Amino acid sequence: MKRRRRRRDVILDFTSLLDVTLIILFYFILFSRMDVQKAQEQANDAITQAEEVSVSAEEKRAEAERMQSDAEALAAEAQKQLDALKAHDAQEAANLEALLAYGEGGAVKMRLTVSGSRWRCTVRLGGEEIAVLENGADNALILIKALRDAELSPGDTLLCELLYPADDPGSRAAYLGVSECMGDVKQVYPNLYISETDLSE
Repeated sequence: MKRRRRRRDVILDFTSLLDVTLIILFYFILFSRMDVQKAQEQANDAITQAEEVSVSAEEKRAEAERMQSDAEALAAEAQKQLDALKAHDAQEAANLEALLAYGEGGAVKMRLTVSGSRWRCTVRLGGEEIAVLENGADNALILIKALRDAELSPGDTLLCELLYPADDPGSRAAYLGVSECMGDVKQVYPNLYISETDLSE
């Protein structure tokens, strides 16, 4: 006779497995939150550093622009001084050339003669008569035109010798007339220098 097997009911208890799962999930959420906070802190630090770098870059750029501006100003000032030195050297050379010409008789010579209330001033350059000045005439215009016709530019150094008889009657008025004329000429020829010689005995 066969024996019948007894059927047993199998009961599965998942309570401990559920506990373990919940514990694992809890730690996962906890560590995930910590990772998120750490990543956020790192991101904030990176943003702060980027802002500091940006500010530093702006400051350096402003400093570089200021230094460039200062360098340009110094270069302009140096160029200005160099141009002044060149102009000074050129003027010194012109003055020396005029002195040499004066020593060789190449200066402008003006001889003033007086006759009563009339006067006449003959202007010569290198022995050649280039103009005649008289009372009542536009003498400054006449003399400037004569100097230009002689190819003397306003930047040239001109040495002029004025010969006049101080003791002759009317010479005072004649001298003042010539002096006024030369003052107007100096407005165009600023490097005009005049020496005076009294021919009175």
